Amino acid sequence: MEDYLTIQQLSKRMNVPIPTVYVWAKQGIIPSQKILGRVLVRKDDVGDIFERYETYKQHKIKKPEKTK
Repeated sequence: MEDYLTIQQLSKRMNVPIPTVYVWAKQGIIPSQKILGRVLVRKDDVGDIFERYETYKQHKIKKPEKTK
């Protein structure tokens, strides 16, 4: 199990809510495996996941700020 991160560990490293990471794993957005009933992410995939997330953040459409 040393080669894997839990969803909670990945969530903390990425500073993303745990439910969001679970949804990404379920949708196949991030590669994950279910082992012994736990959803795990290979440590080797973390670099690629971070890269994709940073690209997403850069291209994400931001909501316009409310004007008073």
